[in-house]
Parts: sequence; C-alpha cells; structure tokens
Amino acid sequence: MAQSQLPKQRINKYILYISDNVNELKINHRKELLQIIIGADIDSNRIVEKGNGTQIRFADMDSQLIYTIYNYIYNKLENDTATC
Repeated sequence: MAQSQLPKQRINKYILYISDNVNELKINHRKELLQIIIGADIDSNRIVEKGNGTQIRFADMDSQLIYTIYNYIYNKLENDTATC
C-alpha cells in the first residue's frame, strides 16, 4: 500500500485505534512492535526512552508505518480473542 493512497481521515482512524489498543498487547508483542518501529526509517533521535517505556510521535512516522502498526495490533488482538 503506497503512502499516497492513505487518506488523512483513514490515518487518523488508525492512530486512534493504535492509541486505544496498544496497551492491550502482551509484552512480547509490544517488543515485536518496537522492533518494527526501530527497523523503519525513523531518525533515532525521534525515538525517546521514557521511565516506563519508549515514545515515538505519530507525526514522526509515515503513513505506511502507521498502517503497519495498526495492522500488527489489529491482527494480534484478533488472534488473542479468537483463541480465548
């Protein structure tokens, strides 16, 4: 999916979903997600370690990375609820 194909409104929905659901991931899935972000083309100065985790602003991510994160979280949560 090319970056230009993602409308701003859809990206905003992805961001809301990510924000609302990232804390529902298991710790090992959060670590995998961090590896995805670190592997993306983001300036390492934009990734900030905080006392209780790591912070990366959505504004520092391109739309393709936001979609990748959304898709990862969605799939992990759907798989977890399907196995319960």
